[in-house]
Amino acid sequence: AGFPWVPPTMDEACGSVSFTDHDGAKITWDDLKKNDLVAFYFSASWCGPCRAFTPQLIKTYKKLRADGKKFQVVFVSSDRDASSFAEYYGHMPWLAVSYTDQAGIRTLNELFPHRGIPTLYLVDAAKGKVVSDSGRGKIMADKNGENFPWLPQPVEPLGDGSDVNTAAIVTLLLDHAPDGDASDASVEALKAYGKAKKEEWASKGEEEDDYPVDFGYGDEENGLVAPIRGFTGLTKKAPVLFVLDVPARKKYIWSGSGYPTKDDIAAFTESYLAGSLPA
Repeated sequence: AGFPWVPPTMDEACGSVSFTDHDGAKITWDDLKKNDLVAFYFSASWCGPCRAFTPQLIKTYKKLRADGKKFQVVFVSSDRDASSFAEYYGHMPWLAVSYTDQAGIRTLNELFPHRGIPTLYLVDAAKGKVVSDSGRGKIMADKNGENFPWLPQPVEPLGDGSDVNTAAIVTLLLDHAPDGDASDASVEALKAYGKAKKEEWASKGEEEDDYPVDFGYGDEENGLVAPIRGFTGLTKKAPVLFVLDVPARKKYIWSGSGYPTKDDIAAFTESYLAGSLPA
């Protein structure tokens, strides 16, 4: 290999992979690029959470396709043998990487890194860009695909935006709060302020990766809320507004009570950015 080594582009990597349908017909990467969104589904028959998620993915896939959406899924197997792959894939209505193309499977695992399965990468194939590496969460939060193609939003549920392990996050927890207008209003307030703040930073020429904080929220159905409470030792009941700064191993908790408004969120965030909040 030449030096310096340059990783392959999505086109270069995927162009060498053997995609196939249930009839064994070969599907090219150029064929896949005709879709508005391609989902790479890393899964296996031996994986319990995969088998639990696959039926919902099938329902969402069929709903979107029936609605005329240009959406395709590609099964990337981690099965241990061809018969297990064939049995599991037999229940799926989409495409797959041929099980005999183990080199192609390795290529996709390297192109779309993940810590475990099931993992669903959402890709704008035509542009060669990843839309989300947490497609599973997006599907579970939007089972009818009303927000297809799930483009990134300025403020997202925890796990869908910045990695909580590498960025400071202005966080709103609602796991102990009753569902209702008050909870919804606080989420909308966080979204409105976060969107405005990011637009302000962008107008100053700041790159998104350099923004000093991100914004996120979660309720009891969000898989990160319980680990965050465990990591931080946070016992205050929701609604809880705080800055989670995992890299610095610190948290900064809003001293107010009730459901935070946009003004509350703005004042709290500005105090954090000014360095005036006690940790």
